[in-house]
Amino acid sequence: MKFVTTVVKRITGGGGTGKLVLGPDYGSDSGNDGITLTATGVLDLDQVNPRVPLAAVATVALNQVNPSASLAATALLDLDQVNPKSITLTAASLLAGTQVNPGSISLSAASLLDLDQVNPRTALAAATALHATVTGAPFYQTVATLGGSGLSYTSNNPSGTQVGDFLLLIVSSITNATSGIPSPVAPAGWSVLRPNEGFTGTSVVIVKGYFYRFATGAAADNNPTGLLLVGSPVDYITEIHRMSGVDTATPLNVAAFAGLAATALVTNPVSPTVTTTVTNCLVVAHLAHFHAALTNSHTPPAGHVERTDLEQGTLILSSTTDTRVFAAAAATGTVTHVCTETVATEAAMTRLAIAPAALVIG
Repeated sequence: MKFVTTVVKRITGGGGTGKLVLGPDYGSDSGNDGITLTATGVLDLDQVNPRVPLAAVATVALNQVNPSASLAATALLDLDQVNPKSITLTAASLLAGTQVNPGSISLSAASLLDLDQVNPRTALAAATALHATVTGAPFYQTVATLGGSGLSYTSNNPSGTQVGDFLLLIVSSITNATSGIPSPVAPAGWSVLRPNEGFTGTSVVIVKGYFYRFATGAAADNNPTGLLLVGSPVDYITEIHRMSGVDTATPLNVAAFAGLAATALVTNPVSPTVTTTVTNCLVVAHLAHFHAALTNSHTPPAGHVERTDLEQGTLILSSTTDTRVFAAAAATGTVTHVCTETVATEAAMTRLAIAPAALVIG
């Protein structure tokens, strides 16, 4: 009985375009080469870097492969840690990309692209569905906070700020009204997102200002300051929230404000509902809470992520921010901030729906 050993005969090409040549060992290079898949063929590539033509029903399992792959309508490409140059999918094809960063993904109508941690340049045709953890909604990045007392406010810089990031500055101030009512002014180079809002309680007044800027790398990005327009120093807290993927033309979709009096005897303030008019808004729920010199903390509403929970001054003003992405354009419903304090005090609650940058379809 004669046995013929199959060996790796040669690898041709280079720069990601090489060809793996398999063939029988006849003692010399006979020129027989190539890997060809028929319509029902299966090729299991673990650490291979080929150019592979696939027929309509062929399946390729790519684990650590970097190919240039062309898939027909019913083919399935399972990409785990793949970084291909180009993947072209026809209608009814499925691309599952967990950690994929290709140069180009082109999808025809009715195709589905599931992007979890994917950062491609993506062209989407009509009727294409895009599902992404990061893509499609504003992405919350970092926050910087600062508390103080004075006639003006200052703030800290959120870490990692990049050109194009959306910077949301919320200024919360409190006074017992003997020094006048504060009115925060926008820092130089910043815009008013929403006019100042305040609530006058039985013993204090809470006033909040909302300002924004898209980072450009200029000095105005850093440590913004502004006047409080008040006669005597008041306590304040500033928060700068950094986000990416925000609509540059209309960053605020909708907003709502509500005040809570101590006489209402409510210890857990409720932020109002907003009705978004675009999908995938990042809705910010901000609470400014007077605590009558009692320390406290807050639990974020269900489904929300707590970004800040701060205290400042002798009156103990707290500033708490929670966020959540709402996929549908609809009413969000009210949310409750559960407070450890058992004494009812004044509060001012705001919902800000931050709109996502538009996806270009077609």
